[in-house]
Amino acid sequence: MLTDITQKLLLRYQAMKKSEGYSNRTVNIQIGIIRKVMNYAVSQDYIRKVEIKFPKLKEPQKLHAFIEDEDFQLLIDNLTVDIVKKRVIFGRHTGLRPGELAFLEWSDVNLKRGVVKIQSKPEWTPKTGDERVVELNNTALGILKELYPNKTSRWVFSDTDKPVLSIKKSLEAASRRAGLSKKVTPNMTRHTFGTMSLHRGADLKSIQTQMGHGDIKTTGRYLHNIKGSVKKAVEVLDE
Repeated sequence: MLTDITQKLLLRYQAMKKSEGYSNRTVNIQIGIIRKVMNYAVSQDYIRKVEIKFPKLKEPQKLHAFIEDEDFQLLIDNLTVDIVKKRVIFGRHTGLRPGELAFLEWSDVNLKRGVVKIQSKPEWTPKTGDERVVELNNTALGILKELYPNKTSRWVFSDTDKPVLSIKKSLEAASRRAGLSKKVTPNMTRHTFGTMSLHRGADLKSIQTQMGHGDIKTTGRYLHNIKGSVKKAVEVLDE
């Protein structure tokens, strides 16, 4: 019975694409929810196994929006809260996800080794569920060393006993004050790290490890942002 209903739902969502103008991405998200429900049903012994196929529609490759150096500095100059400013710079230099920044604890930080550990908390689980160690450059490490002596919370980027879950409004206000043409989102600091690291010569595998991508194809999307620098790379040989 459950399998029959699921099969009908799948057909319904596939029909949405043609009849209601939904994007492939939207349909895939809905199908993904059904897949999770079915897998849960198996795990709870409501059904023995899933015998249906979950076809995934092809999605156009999405380019990650990032912030150029000049615009990034304008953004930083227009952020009014110091700890938010430090969080944005730290995210730009580490590639951490917004949730990883929000739930970063001082117990995750090793100032001597210059690393932070991304790991599960009672309040939060990393996106992939995997733990990883993230390397810090001098800028990121300097921010932590500056914050540590005056810390008032277990959370690195919070002044209270609760983590700051989103800085979206602060970024939007700062980008307006800075007169930036593009809308700045919390994820853009992460995308800027990926793009600029590739642009400046870091290898794809190292960036994948740092950012916690399960599939290197995800990291490879940043290559599309730096196509303009390929000609420059070739012209270097002339010099």
